[in-house]
Amino acid sequence: MPKAGLNSYFWAFVQGSTVVFQLNFCAKNPHHRQYENRYQKSKQMTINPSEQIFYDKSQIYQKWLIRIISQQLTEPVLFVWLTDLSDNEIDKMVLTKSNKIAGAIHHTKLFDYLYENKSVLPDPVNTLTWMDEVSNLDSISVTEFNINLIENSLSGVGFNKISINESINFINLFRDLALQLNDKALYRLSRKKEVRELWEFGYDEIFWKEFGSGEEVPAVSIPPLPINYDRLKMGLNKMIDSFINKIEIIDK
Repeated sequence: MPKAGLNSYFWAFVQGSTVVFQLNFCAKNPHHRQYENRYQKSKQMTINPSEQIFYDKSQIYQKWLIRIISQQLTEPVLFVWLTDLSDNEIDKMVLTKSNKIAGAIHHTKLFDYLYENKSVLPDPVNTLTWMDEVSNLDSISVTEFNINLIENSLSGVGFNKISINESINFINLFRDLALQLNDKALYRLSRKKEVRELWEFGYDEIFWKEFGSGEEVPAVSIPPLPINYDRLKMGLNKMIDSFINKIEIIDK
């Protein structure tokens, strides 16, 4: 995930024995305007000791449990996204031997699979140490990507600040996968004109105005989205389809 150690989350809600995080905007390089995964933690809720330990260990080893929600999935799917500390701190997902994202409905099944297939693990020493230290905890913390919010916006509801935020986070996640797989077709999807325009719009109209100064400022209202909606819809839908198709659910 982010090279800055996932330090731009805000806490969204706690459900049952799982604490859920909602990603906040990722800062970008203002010179090259690249997709950068740098975050700044902004708001925290009280969680139980087990969840706190899970979160703290994830920060230390830079390994995170991600939950994807999409209309294309019958249930939310979990996978591991990490910063490979053994490979120039490159952000990666744990893939199966068939080069798909190793996903599962239940985190225990996911961890069992990863223990049985250690050869697929990036940064194996740190990843296994992280797993050893969190796998027996009573409750877990996950970082949520709610693609459903993007899908609703594309179906005619329209974009708001929340769905634009989700779109930017998804674009960054998608591009990490494209680079990891060295998949030029996926990379081109993430660089489509309307997709780039949405990404830029979010930073220029929301992130820099609300968070760019590093100080708390009043929430801003956003102008109409000046993007060809039909082409944006086509581009984001192709990205979502491609990403979901790259997930191999191992506990179906």
